[in-house]
Amino acid sequence: MFYSASPREKEKGQAIALRDKYIEKVQPLVKAKNIKEMLKMLKQATIDFNSIIDKTKKPPKVGIVGEIYVKYNNIGHKNVVN
Repeated sequence: MFYSASPREKEKGQAIALRDKYIEKVQPLVKAKNIKEMLKMLKQATIDFNSIIDKTKKPPKVGIVGEIYVKYNNIGHKNVVN
């Protein structure tokens, strides 16, 4: 959700704030193995991420090729996503 919303956010920084918020909130649920609450949180995260998207923005499409580590790790892809 973060990578999809980030280039389309209405105000710069909203996607990062939501990502950080949900990473923080989900950690205790993962440790407790509380699947039911995690699914509820996922539904709310979807609503929240959709609410920050500006549907009129058409960002360029960029593909990052490589292993999952390279694709999703800033050190691995030298901050190309940013």
